[in-house]
Amino acid sequence: MRTIDVAALQRSVSVLGFGCAPLGSRVSPKDGRRALDLAFERGVTWFDVAPSYGDGEAETLLGRFACGRRDELTICTKVGVAPPRMSLGHRLARPIMRSALRAAPNLRPPPDVRSPAGWAWPAPSRHPIAPEAIEASLAGSLRRLRVDRVDVLLLHEPTPAEAADPRIWETLRRLIGEGQARTCGVAGSAEAVIAAARPGAPFTVAQVTDNPFQSEWSRIARSCPDWLIVTHSIFEGRRALMRLESRVAADPASRSRRQTEPPGEFGALTASALLLDYALARNAKGVVLATMFRPGHVEANCARASAPVRSGALTAIDALAGVA
Repeated sequence: MRTIDVAALQRSVSVLGFGCAPLGSRVSPKDGRRALDLAFERGVTWFDVAPSYGDGEAETLLGRFACGRRDELTICTKVGVAPPRMSLGHRLARPIMRSALRAAPNLRPPPDVRSPAGWAWPAPSRHPIAPEAIEASLAGSLRRLRVDRVDVLLLHEPTPAEAADPRIWETLRRLIGEGQARTCGVAGSAEAVIAAARPGAPFTVAQVTDNPFQSEWSRIARSCPDWLIVTHSIFEGRRALMRLESRVAADPASRSRRQTEPPGEFGALTASALLLDYALARNAKGVVLATMFRPGHVEANCARASAPVRSGALTAIDALAGVA
């Protein structure tokens, strides 16, 4: 696995990060642990989580995995989005939901999907980010993760005003000084990240969306040249993948290249592999998050992140994304 040096953490981290959003909700604890173990064995050291992930279960499950490995992992968690309120009925319905997703793994229900029991599935809720909320949230995360510090603490979907609030900056500086976090950053919109990128701010990490059809990369790179950039949603819940596949099918030049290129060139790659190559090439000095809980996905993604950067993927994808 390729790695990068992160000055704010004084350590090297894997260029591929493990996104834990469905851990404990769509993905069972057993399947999740298997995927975490396999990713770690293949060289992944960056694990991204939040209090709201996995219906509030992801931090606890990641904490069990981290036991005995803490010094080998980089753990990034967040503050600002609370887990949903889960009734007993919703918890009992989760195995049914997992079975449905195993039967149709490409299924991604809309936000207002109703559970098998017939009522709306609860969603995480965003809370105002204030100094006292940061302290309480981090205390809960440390308890669930079974650690005395996290490596990175991110403001989760802050407003630009929250990201630029000196009171929040001071709280984060104090928590870092106390050793509860090693560094901090912003996970959210380009507007929030740019608002945080001011002289005197404590932030060193930006986590943003990046895929060929929805990207904030250029704005972030210009505004935060010295920050570590963590990108996510390269597949956009499969929407980017499906759009790319349709562009390949619709583009005569692309079809011609696929027929004439020698084995190993981009025309022979799957759209999924090409998208990941694109993300890794664009963010070659940062971390690319992937949600990967099926063993085959873990193996394939780790193999691509272990190979040299394929800069040609940028040109190939940009050409396809521009096809009308």
